[in-house]
Amino acid sequence: MKNYRLHAEWRWPGKAGNSGVLLHISPGPVDRIWPTCFQMQLKNTRVGDMLPMAAAKFSEPLSPDSKTPQLNRSAADSEKPAGEWNSCDIVCRGDSIEVTLNGVLQNKVTKCVPASGRIGFQLEGIAYELRNVRIEPLK
Repeated sequence: MKNYRLHAEWRWPGKAGNSGVLLHISPGPVDRIWPTCFQMQLKNTRVGDMLPMAAAKFSEPLSPDSKTPQLNRSAADSEKPAGEWNSCDIVCRGDSIEVTLNGVLQNKVTKCVPASGRIGFQLEGIAYELRNVRIEPLK
């Protein structure tokens, strides 16, 4: 996929956990279990962080205080409490990715490599619910 807006709504029905939206999944190198892609973090309290996975790269410097290579979100936490629905819009245009969570711009990365690819939803241990997942091509 290339040049699109991905809209998705999710909630943690019980205890909040860890998950992510994988963007630009490519057939490139795999780092242990991760394909080459970008992960928009859905981990509770870290929603909106961007992680370059395996050989993926973007031009913004990674956050020096993070345990994993990532670019921390740029705004205060806008995630709703467990049980409430969150709304996320991810715009992938050219080689940039922009993430808005519940109406708040949380992250933008540029000069992304890869600049296109598949989309996936990742889950780590605790189930979450998805609804209203839409992909719209950009004009």
